[in-house]
Amino acid sequence: MSRNIASYGGDPQRIFIGGHSAGAQLAALLCTDDHYLKEEGVSFQVLKGCVPVDGDTYDIPKIIMTAELRQALYGGMMPTFGHRQKFGNDPEKHVDFSAVTHVAKDKGVPPFLLLYFSGNPNTTAQRGKLGYRAKCGYNCHFRAACRDMRLLTKIRSPGKTW
Repeated sequence: MSRNIASYGGDPQRIFIGGHSAGAQLAALLCTDDHYLKEEGVSFQVLKGCVPVDGDTYDIPKIIMTAELRQALYGGMMPTFGHRQKFGNDPEKHVDFSAVTHVAKDKGVPPFLLLYFSGNPNTTAQRGKLGYRAKCGYNCHFRAACRDMRLLTKIRSPGKTW
């Protein structure tokens, strides 16, 4: 993206990353773990902001544990394509693919605007985990918003004033 953004009128030194659901996890990971950008020869410092929307996998070990605990306590079928199936059975990869793992002091993590629907306990808890991790002594700016899905409608409605 940084190599081609200028041809579309963008600034390769001012990139914002965002995504919804699984894309939120990927956006948060790109904005906290700089090794992906380094592999492409891109500096972590070009990231000016991250807007993950409704992510439930900022801490993969916790979401897997939550699903398996719910199943053990309440029964029922486990999802046929749940988080363990998506991310495999390697606990080290679960930790490495979790954005919360990579938030560190003075790392240059860009500001985050975490959007989520509070009616979903998984996205609410995961947003809280990522936001809490960032606030515990790290020089990161995390903001959480969207306790009401109507806010998302306002954000994406062109020409709306509020």
